[in-house]
Amino acid sequence: MLRDQSRQTAQALGETLAEVLDPDASLLVASSDLSHFQTQSQANQLDMSVLNTLAEFSPQGLFDLRDRGGGQACGLAPMAAVLWACAGLGAQDVTLLKYDTSAATTGDTSSVVGYGAAVITRPN
Repeated sequence: MLRDQSRQTAQALGETLAEVLDPDASLLVASSDLSHFQTQSQANQLDMSVLNTLAEFSPQGLFDLRDRGGGQACGLAPMAAVLWACAGLGAQDVTLLKYDTSAATTGDTSSVVGYGAAVITRPN
């Protein structure tokens, strides 16, 4: 849990993790819901903006997107911190594994929560 969701704190945390972790013995996880209480179509648009920015390996871009109202994630700062840490540990790629919304379970497309899963990897 990251209480301070600022860009500065996320970057400092990510860079510090990269300094102290062994890249061959570390696994980092950031967990976050994406948009909340949007229609299915609105959520898809907002969430794909976040996931595409994540796939671009852009922690700064995640904050820029949030600041201009183009995407939502309650755990955006931890996601960005992990991107900064992984970059410092030599990772270069983000692969989106799965995206869906709560409508997949409830059937209600009028108010959904978005969820995505991605993996960040470095060359062997």
